[in-house]
Amino acid sequence: MVRKGIAWALVAGLMAMALALASGCGGGEETTASLTRSQFVKQANAMCKRQEEARNEVIRAAIEGKDQSKVLPLAQREKVILEILPPYEEVPKKLKALGAPEGDEAQVEAIIKAMEKAAREVKANPRAALESTKQFFQGNKLSSEYGLTECVV
Repeated sequence: MVRKGIAWALVAGLMAMALALASGCGGGEETTASLTRSQFVKQANAMCKRQEEARNEVIRAAIEGKDQSKVLPLAQREKVILEILPPYEEVPKKLKALGAPEGDEAQVEAIIKAMEKAAREVKANPRAALESTKQFFQGNKLSSEYGLTECVV
């Protein structure tokens, strides 16, 4: 009877180890399969949608309780621009983390670089973002062409 208990414990231990290794917790070199373009686009669009919702929440909070028939003072509008920038800045970081589909690395890298550049420009001159969205043109164009329609601002 003791032998059966030891045998079951050994089997359970081996199964746990096999599951850990199968799930990538084995301590060896980790390899991950690249996403297909379709998977990447689907996941990236979902992520961009969440980031857009985060930006919209900041905007809602900024105008809550304010007279909607009046424009916020310039300083407050610039402040809101800078407050909605962090969720936008997360997009290229999260795109990098997803990993570009094999063969599309250059396209995805171009999208990321254009988004990072737009964020830097807005941070340097938030007033310009109130007057024009030209900072986002290249990132929007590349994103749209790739199918990342939710990543367009």
